Amino acid sequence: MSYCRFGGGSDVYMYPTGSFLGKPTIVCCMCRLLGGDSDTECLGPAEALFHLHQHLAVGDRVPQHAIDRLDREAAADGGREKKR
Repeated sequence: MSYCRFGGGSDVYMYPTGSFLGKPTIVCCMCRLLGGDSDTECLGPAEALFHLHQHLAVGDRVPQHAIDRLDREAAADGGREKKR
């Protein structure tokens, strides 16, 4: 099930796609941060949550329920933060 979809107060479409190295992969489909022409793949919920905050920082609309869900999943995953 997607975290959020375009429309209805969302400029972001994000959904889980599988796993890599034991961590779930989550895609930001047609990512506006990249001009809307390609996808961004996040490795784990903490990275996806960080990515959503990047969208918020540039003024994109992100539903609170998507942030809340990824926050819960990141906490359950040990709360590992994305290192930058």
